[in-house]
Amino acid sequence: MFILAFRNIQRNMKRMRPMIIIMGLSFFLLFGVNSILAFIDASFSSAYVDNVSGQASISPESENSFTLFGSEALLVGEYLIPPVFDDYERLNDALNETTGEEELLSSTLPVVSSAAQLKTAGQSSARSLFGVDFDSYASFFPHVQLVHGSYPHPGTSGILIQKNLYDQFVERSGKDSLIGEPVTLTVAYESSFTIREVPLAGVYEYPVDDDLLNRVALVDADTARGLNGYVYGASETSVLEDSQQGLIDSSVDDLFASPQPDSAVTDETGSTASADGILSEIDSLFSNNESIAESARPVSNAWNFVLLRFAGRVSETRGVQRIDSLLAQKMPEIEHDVRDWRRSIGGNVLIVWFLRILINIGIIFVIVGASSVSMNAIVLSVLERKNEIGTMRAMGAPKSKVATLISYEVGIVILGSALLGIVLSVAGVGIVNSLQPRPDNYYLQLLFGGSSIRGQITSELLVFHIGAALLVSVISLIYPLKKILGLSPVRAMQ
Repeated sequence: MFILAFRNIQRNMKRMRPMIIIMGLSFFLLFGVNSILAFIDASFSSAYVDNVSGQASISPESENSFTLFGSEALLVGEYLIPPVFDDYERLNDALNETTGEEELLSSTLPVVSSAAQLKTAGQSSARSLFGVDFDSYASFFPHVQLVHGSYPHPGTSGILIQKNLYDQFVERSGKDSLIGEPVTLTVAYESSFTIREVPLAGVYEYPVDDDLLNRVALVDADTARGLNGYVYGASETSVLEDSQQGLIDSSVDDLFASPQPDSAVTDETGSTASADGILSEIDSLFSNNESIAESARPVSNAWNFVLLRFAGRVSETRGVQRIDSLLAQKMPEIEHDVRDWRRSIGGNVLIVWFLRILINIGIIFVIVGASSVSMNAIVLSVLERKNEIGTMRAMGAPKSKVATLISYEVGIVILGSALLGIVLSVAGVGIVNSLQPRPDNYYLQLLFGGSSIRGQITSELLVFHIGAALLVSVISLIYPLKKILGLSPVRAMQ
């Protein structure tokens, strides 16, 4: 039967050649592009899952979409503050139950997401800030390396910046070390500013080089809460006395009044005071007012995200589904958004994921188009051999033998050309990996997850494309078999 199938293909090669070229070229391109996207996705996964996002995250439901790096809204995104959990204690209790009996989670990490302009030693840079408990952070992300200094002790404020930024600051400042130096953090939301000053506690480094990770700094959770404005700890609103408010109004007016010749300002009593003295007086007034100090304390249980790591062999997709179902059962009155690591990061990660989806949708169109071309070519080839097939049937060949012969022909042509395209694509990916071409465009570098273009060949990728080729073969076989097997031997011979 194989010999007969090869003979029939050879006799009809002129008609089969365009189909073979189209099929081989289609699978060559599809496999190559998917291997490159698979490498990019794997690079993002190893960079973010192990160092910044975990396998999934939980956040409060919100009208605006927020990732770990802030709002995804265009134009006004930088002015939006992520929401906090309505009842973090209940959420934490529910998650703790899953780490024991159900063995769904191995660890969790709450995070406050913020952003600020940081300045120290005369140098400044805009950074994304993650407010964390440093003891929990070190165990949740063990691959993060502490280069200088130490993690702030519990209950103390401090910030950690990355080594590349620290080296730049040290070089420009001319100092040997900046550990312990004060760092000013400034945030602008709408028409207001929030300023915090914390010591530089340490310097850390991620094990991978990624543009998004390079913009991250770590800070204690209370400082991040203060920057976001989560300072509603007092049960009652604090109000200044009339005399205190009048003193502040007068001092502020004097502060911004025209300076006297001796570079001093005059208060309402006629005495002169320097600008520094006025600011010191205002600061002393607020620091001595216990009710004001109480109202400015950060809310201790205000968190924007909870990062998750699943236990054992729980897959990310299955883990997200189970956590979503668990929270809907235990906290039905509060809506939460449970997301995998891609949606938690957003940006280029989702772009690559959508590209893979689009490529796979393209495979469906290729399957439909290739099946149509293959079906036409095979039908013509079979109908030209009606007399031959009718003679075989008249000599006693059952329908199963005829179906087997046609199936061999279709399999050899379609599956063979697809496998040839995949083999050539594997060779092409090997050449690309050896050359590692580097795009000059910055945005292309972001898209490809690094400075060079490479591909990744996996067993899942091979099985998927071979399965697609088999599907094309089956679809292309249906109509020719129906056409020829429905023909009687006598009519075929006539």
